[in-house]
Amino acid sequence: MTRTFQVSLEQQVFSVEAEQPILNAALEQGIAWPHRCRQGVCCRCLARRISGELVYHGMAPMLSNAEQQQGWFLACLASAESDLTISLEG
Repeated sequence: MTRTFQVSLEQQVFSVEAEQPILNAALEQGIAWPHRCRQGVCCRCLARRISGELVYHGMAPMLSNAEQQQGWFLACLASAESDLTISLEG
């Protein structure tokens, strides 16, 4: 059975399956999200985790440890490990 999590982004809520990149889930459900390369290089999909847990599968993010500790993540590489509340603004 696939685990599914709810992601709250400003006034919108969408579902993401375990191990599915958050960006892919958002775009598939019609959520507008800035992006370009989808490979973690351009950083256009940068977002901030307010609450919840996420994980990277495969490629490590091109973010410093300090940025990650502040909640920043790349939505093209990150997957939800729990329900999340996130923001596209700093």
